Amino acid sequence: ASGSLAISSSTGPVTIAGQSTGGYVDVESVRFTDNQIGINGDADIITLTSLSGTSTVAFANKITTGDLATLNSATVTTTLHSGGDFTVGTGPKLTVAASSGDVVTAGKMAVAGSHGDATKALYVTGSVYATGAVTSASDSRFKRDVRSINDPLAVCRSLEPVTFTFKRDAFPRRDFPVETQAGFLAQDLERVLPHLVTEDDEGYKGVAYERLGVYAVAGVKALDESMERLRNDTVARLEERVVELERALAALVSRASGPTPAER
Repeated sequence: ASGSLAISSSTGPVTIAGQSTGGYVDVESVRFTDNQIGINGDADIITLTSLSGTSTVAFANKITTGDLATLNSATVTTTLHSGGDFTVGTGPKLTVAASSGDVVTAGKMAVAGSHGDATKALYVTGSVYATGAVTSASDSRFKRDVRSINDPLAVCRSLEPVTFTFKRDAFPRRDFPVETQAGFLAQDLERVLPHLVTEDDEGYKGVAYERLGVYAVAGVKALDESMERLRNDTVARLEERVVELERALAALVSRASGPTPAER
């Protein structure tokens, strides 16, 4: 039959039930004129909104699923909250954009791998490339117990720089680079500078290489000071020697020229 069927009630809800327990009603298409729909017998109501006459439906409040929800595409304009694992597609790229220019994560974040280390906010499996500076907080107002580095040359002499390649076959999940690397063995460095060595959630050690430059600068300064002292001491000794030689030469000249008329 053509046309439409209207069902209304002035006393309360209208109930349409299946023929048996667990039955259902088949509806080919349905239109909600007041944009609201309720599920089950509770008081929760979902408000639906059609966007600009398209086939897109917007939920005015929230959606909660007890299991897996699959979306071919989705646009989140305010907040997306996940109580468990949240997976976005299997495509080659994920783009996150914000009109303010900020993308904020409230917890840990892993790139190209899992992340279980609570001491690290960002865990990257693979290489990191930056076109600008990577900056660490260093304002003096943040710091206390500031001390100069003692005997940095002894520290440098204790370090053993090496070249190496990573065991990619033994640790495929870590996506180590293929190329030959230069650096230190963390266990060796830990014996000299333990505060530059950290350990991840699986017990593997890492090195804060960017901080090693501080010891290199301190070593260069100590070497320069040592060279300066050596230069000053050498110059002073040479000057004393020149004075002594000048006196000896004057005495030789005096004896070679014979006595002066006054001495006769």
